[in-house]
Amino acid sequence: MSALNYLTTLSSKLRLVNQRVAVQLQLNDADVHQLLMRFIEHQKIDITRTAWLGGNQSLLGCPHYTFKQGQRLLGQEVELLVVDFSPVGGNSFDANSFNAALGALVGGGILFIVNFQSLTDSYQTQWLKQHFNRWPCIENLSTNDLSLDYVELNLSSANVNQYDQQVEAVAAIEKVVTGHRRRPLVLNANRGRGKTASLGMAAANLMSQQVMKIVITAPSINALNPLFEFADKTIGQFTWLSQTRTEWHLSNGSQLHFIAPDELNISEVDADLVLVDEAAALPLPMLKNFVKRFHRLVFSSTIHGYEGCGRGFSIKFMQWLNRHRPGWKHIELTQPIRWSENDPLESWSFETFLLNADDGVSDFNLNINDINAESLELSQIELNLVSKQQLIKNAELFRSIFGLLVTAHYQTTPNDVMQVLASDEIQVYQITYQPIVSKSEDALDKPKVIGCLLVNIEGGLDSQLIKDIQLGVRRPKGHLAAAYLTNHLAIDQPAEQISARIMRIAVDPIWQGYGVGSFALQKLQQQLTLVDVASSVDFISVSFGATAELINFWKKSFQLVSIGTRRDHASGCYSVFMVQALSERAKHWVEPATLSCLDNIQRVLPLQYQDIEHETLASLLFQPKEVFAQFSLSPMLSNFALGGNSFESVVPWYCQFVIEYLSQVNPFSEVTLQQNKIGDDGISVVIDKVLLFHSWQAVAAKHNLAGRKQVEQQLRRWLLQFTV
Repeated sequence: MSALNYLTTLSSKLRLVNQRVAVQLQLNDADVHQLLMRFIEHQKIDITRTAWLGGNQSLLGCPHYTFKQGQRLLGQEVELLVVDFSPVGGNSFDANSFNAALGALVGGGILFIVNFQSLTDSYQTQWLKQHFNRWPCIENLSTNDLSLDYVELNLSSANVNQYDQQVEAVAAIEKVVTGHRRRPLVLNANRGRGKTASLGMAAANLMSQQVMKIVITAPSINALNPLFEFADKTIGQFTWLSQTRTEWHLSNGSQLHFIAPDELNISEVDADLVLVDEAAALPLPMLKNFVKRFHRLVFSSTIHGYEGCGRGFSIKFMQWLNRHRPGWKHIELTQPIRWSENDPLESWSFETFLLNADDGVSDFNLNINDINAESLELSQIELNLVSKQQLIKNAELFRSIFGLLVTAHYQTTPNDVMQVLASDEIQVYQITYQPIVSKSEDALDKPKVIGCLLVNIEGGLDSQLIKDIQLGVRRPKGHLAAAYLTNHLAIDQPAEQISARIMRIAVDPIWQGYGVGSFALQKLQQQLTLVDVASSVDFISVSFGATAELINFWKKSFQLVSIGTRRDHASGCYSVFMVQALSERAKHWVEPATLSCLDNIQRVLPLQYQDIEHETLASLLFQPKEVFAQFSLSPMLSNFALGGNSFESVVPWYCQFVIEYLSQVNPFSEVTLQQNKIGDDGISVVIDKVLLFHSWQAVAAKHNLAGRKQVEQQLRRWLLQFTV
């Protein structure tokens, strides 16, 4: 059978079942061009419905995209996709882009893999090779000894009605507006299930039925192309008066408005319906804030996709909804729109890029009631370094580690899989649990992977490079913490010294809350200090979006040395850097940097952090001490508390007292409340007025008070608990 006949027969079979596969072409460029052009002509494929990803340029004259531009295919449909691994000026393979492009290939289509053999040998190449080699390979135009049975297709999937679930989803979205308030809808789906398109169709229907304002938010507006496309198609008898990138106005007065998550989180917005797309990529505090502020909400999220979301969203957010919004609804779309179920190419991509790695988390037979702080033996927990070769040879281990990262609500993407394999500086640690068995048993149970750490070794930079970093001339790849800290702190030591940056830490949900994460960090510290002096690590660093929960966790052994001045566009949180000094020379700069950071926060608080969450601020300022302080008021504050003086006359003393209080007491912690018997009644009013210096009108409105007089009463009342 010739190569063309093989592809023609394969294509007919694929169209019959509406599924997709990949084929490797190990041919020279001329033969690739000849084979593909003949195949396109024979199948009567429109050249505009083909795409070429990677390589230098398309051999077919079809639309060409670099390896970084696969997202530009979002919302499009192609019948033939070529992925070219030819090396072009450092434009290397991008797994996120590749998986985004796969979503454009419709059922019956073929992915052609060309020039894969041109990749240099690496752990990343070895991993990709063992997965690409599962597809048939054409090495000669004239004959091919591959059987069609090489590609397994599921004939039973051909007759599935692919739009039943989408119709159900559109109706459920519309009911959020027409039904009871305070009953959010959560819409989950894998990539290609029409989730975002359903949002667009429902929005168009609602806006046509009555005049209303719909707000849509998402980490990236680019991923919303299907929403706007389907809103445009299904708008009915009305017309669009104006369509900008972020605002669409309908002729009946309805509006569709995109607002970035960080802006929506802090802005006063009037909306009849709020749609939150890719909700799993946003932090839980932001999602909870949306629920509290908006009474008609739809949260949609990709379970497995190039965006890298996962079920951490489901585990944490849905549990919170159960407690705070009983009656909320959940729909999961499982039927693909562009291809049939059990699609071979989709299954392959899930396995290759670990997109469904979280499916097996907490799957082992373990009774959670047997795990508690009293019975858990720390000797049962181990932290071990995993080599890249182990990950390649043991795909199940790799799956379990990345499954934990995805479940931990991190934005773990296909590129993260590739980065771990490609970078020698990234170290992978597994946290394992070894069950204790009786002496009568013959063998120990196999250790369970219950957590993991990704650590990047940085620093050791020369003086000239450090100076260039501080002047903004260079930013060396792979040295995020070293470059950031030496630049923002204006000292050389963070870049001169060797550091270990914790990129990710994850613990299986059923093991969280039992000290496993903290114990693993202790073990990491021990292992990093056991190496020889010449290569020992001076400090460990971590950067994350500041929430009270995360700050409280890291503050157990890390010190705050820097906080960003702007909220992250996607997460809506201020980024913080925290450091744990391991060597004496690291302690010399870490301690002053911590004091300087805390002092800077106090100085610029009302200027740069006016909208910071009170719980986050309290956690940032809190400095745990063994002995609880006895607070005493100055005569100025004491008089104010008892009704004398004016607020303006005591502002400096009041501000300093609140800072001192928050540095020793976290009023939003239940543990602190129980231990220290100090209530937090009125502290939110105090923070808004005294520390953040909001206007009297703003404080009164926020806390449902009549005006300045009532706000002042709250300020005095809070101080009264400290008077003798």
